[in-house]
Amino acid sequence: MRAFLDAVLADADRLSREPEWYHTLTGSCSTTLAAHIRAVGPVGWDWRMVVPGHADELAWELGWLGEGDLDTLRERARARAEARN
Repeated sequence: MRAFLDAVLADADRLSREPEWYHTLTGSCSTTLAAHIRAVGPVGWDWRMVVPGHADELAWELGWLGEGDLDTLRERARARAEARN
């Protein structure tokens, strides 16, 4: 997880100096996330890396989200009503 965080922070630092255009297929939050995931270890291509809302399924299958079934982990990560107000 440290490698993932380091990759995200390095990219954020780079973007503060060298902005880039958003592109749905090649430069979106999801495609950039795929590059950060690869910093953790080799991961083959998977459609869930580029389709928003499905990256958690892949991370869960790779064992990166800890113990438990995916629905339980999603519920634990959900913002509580107090935080949304």
